[in-house]
Amino acid sequence: MVDRTTLIIEYLEKLYAHNTVTLTDPFMQFMAQLLEDFGDEWVKRSSVCHRWSHLNDARLVSAQLADSVLGDLAVPNPLKRWAILRRQRNLFLKRAGCTSRTVQRLLSHYIQLLDALEPVLASQSFVFGQRPTLADYGLFGPMFRHFFSDPTPARILKNRAPAVQEWIARLWNCRLDELNDKPMPVTMPAASSVCGNASMRFHQNVEVRWRNGCPRYFPCCSIRFRGSLRRRLLNCRWGRPTPFPSPPSKYPPI
Repeated sequence: MVDRTTLIIEYLEKLYAHNTVTLTDPFMQFMAQLLEDFGDEWVKRSSVCHRWSHLNDARLVSAQLADSVLGDLAVPNPLKRWAILRRQRNLFLKRAGCTSRTVQRLLSHYIQLLDALEPVLASQSFVFGQRPTLADYGLFGPMFRHFFSDPTPARILKNRAPAVQEWIARLWNCRLDELNDKPMPVTMPAASSVCGNASMRFHQNVEVRWRNGCPRYFPCCSIRFRGSLRRRLLNCRWGRPTPFPSPPSKYPPI
């Protein structure tokens, strides 16, 4: 599966080939793509679970979204915040499989990720070495936007993994043209153990369902609005998951 992050980076690589984040070794590049996919598709589950499971974090972010997304809607602010909170929890918790039975496990994945990354980033600047690669940017998305920014996971990050916190700030301020004198990594990444068994089992199950022609292998929802502008907020409904097309006879070219 090629996600949007990879496609954007591949496009930028063509424009700025001198500031590359692509590894020349095929195996190393595969590991970078694996970690990028892990960060973009799996770590995101734990990050949104943290955001919408902790009440104070959920209230803070829902208020921010209500002000930025629904600021011009003629509806009382408390109602807008309640609607955002209900919508986000329904989408990112209930429909994503975060229930009372699974919530603690999803929350613990964040701790496991920090414990895996902390010794790596305490000894080197980036995940694979002294230069950022595709793996750094894939992990950076949920790490910065959720764990680094939301109060509860940010507090855990500061106390448990200061090197990871510093890596997030370093990557945010990084200019690739200032690192062109740093060699590209050529050895097996020490952070490869970050991809846990749960993530790999998830991808294996997705492949099995895809090969068996299952039209739905993860929740994919669409928004439907009904009524006038004033009633949109109250009548916002999540449509049924969009069916996937039948799988092709063989994998498409990458």
